[in-house]
Amino acid sequence: MKPIVGCESDLVEKLVKDLDNNSFEVREKAQAELERIGENAESILQKMLALRVSSEVRRRIELVLSNGNLKSLRLRNCRAIEILERTRTCEAIRLLKNLSEGDKGSYLSVELETHLIESCGSKEHK
Repeated sequence: MKPIVGCESDLVEKLVKDLDNNSFEVREKAQAELERIGENAESILQKMLALRVSSEVRRRIELVLSNGNLKSLRLRNCRAIEILERTRTCEAIRLLKNLSEGDKGSYLSVELETHLIESCGSKEHK
């Protein structure tokens, strides 16, 4: 497992713009690239949904976000986090802290930050 590193917002914005291109091939290619980037683009895509976008762009972003690979990766990560939390070793806590230092808007960082506060409280693990 690695921290989720946010990708370049300019790249994601360009790909989202391409989702509204007149060319079907360009739209398909942009969607495929967003799916490849996956969870690294997730927080930006969520923000884009809050903006006024065309129904085509909204539909394609929702497809990317509901992608089965992204869901299974999220489930795998959540299970790994649970196992690390249950072990409660210093090494596991350090790994969880390292994972939480990824993109602050990502689901993984938010989830880990919450769990670290709950499991560690103010106690520092070394």
